[in-house]
Amino acid sequence: MTGNYDDLTAAAVSAFQKKTSGLWEDGIAGPDTLRALYSSGAARGSNPISTSTETLELGSEGSEVRQLQQKLKDLGYLSGSVDGSFGVATEAAVIAFQKNNNLTADGKAGTATLNKLYSGTAKKSSGTAARIADTSTSSGRDTSDIASTGYITLEDGSTGSQVKTLQQRLKDLGYYNGSVDGNFGESTTAAVMAFQLRNNLTVDGKAGPATQRVLFGSKSNITYPSMREGEEGASVRNLQYTLYELGYYDGSIDGKYGPTTADAVRAFQIQNNLTPVDGVAGSKTLSKLYSSDAVAATAANPDYGTVQAGDKGDLVVQVQDCLVQMGFLDEITGVYDDATVEAVKAFQSANGLTPDGKCGPMTLQVLFGY
Repeated sequence: MTGNYDDLTAAAVSAFQKKTSGLWEDGIAGPDTLRALYSSGAARGSNPISTSTETLELGSEGSEVRQLQQKLKDLGYLSGSVDGSFGVATEAAVIAFQKNNNLTADGKAGTATLNKLYSGTAKKSSGTAARIADTSTSSGRDTSDIASTGYITLEDGSTGSQVKTLQQRLKDLGYYNGSVDGNFGESTTAAVMAFQLRNNLTVDGKAGPATQRVLFGSKSNITYPSMREGEEGASVRNLQYTLYELGYYDGSIDGKYGPTTADAVRAFQIQNNLTPVDGVAGSKTLSKLYSSDAVAATAANPDYGTVQAGDKGDLVVQVQDCLVQMGFLDEITGVYDDATVEAVKAFQSANGLTPDGKCGPMTLQVLFGY
């Protein structure tokens, strides 16, 4: 459901009017149409349409799932068996369909997804395009900078042995039913998206360092040189991309260590219990970031305390640093003074939080998530 009265909605209203005696077939939901629609004797369409209480998702079983799978198979999204069991392969196929049809890619077949799937306007899978050379690199962006984590980013268009290894691992875990051919196409993208969705990673279909470390369960034993604000280069770009995958960073992946990158590092440090919380990507922070047990932003349940008027210390400095960067505060003093209280109130008001001037768990989570 989109909340917009679009062409698809108008067509559905017209179809209902056509099946209901006495209604004018104009696609407009007027009083007579709405009265008939909400009556107990409302005509039903011939296509399988879901309601909000009939969402098909991981774990669902039965004839409706079998029908869903067959339709996905007919459209080229599912290569597995039509067995009536909604597993990870079906979830991956649903995600691929949703992505290709401009729907929310959550892997759940609810009303909007099923309506589109069974409509005459559902887009078919275009299939995996032929790849040119076995380069083991991505066609979409420069990934030479990813090597410092032990992984290069694999995405649509990548080819080679690393893609084969990725596909086989996804196949072993039940996310992928396609051919292990070393060509990263739509079915591999869908499988990666399903894996990311199930593991609290950013769902973009690209297998970057964070995704691969969770997928393969590897950890980092490398000593990394520290990075901080003002630095630039491939290592910074790599840092930004991994923070993005874990849900901490939404800025430009430009290789420039600015305030947004520092805030993302700070948020990562807090949610992964790293000290000091200084926004500097030191060896300890990077070792955790590039390990398979790095806690993603969406999975984290930070145990924040409360900082308030009169408090001092490192956390107060970090709060003030964020407020200064956002323009709510003029200087960092290390003391939670009256100016800080007023700045926090302004930040809270701007972000829909209770403006009490105290940095409690919710305020800190929003503040450090910027």
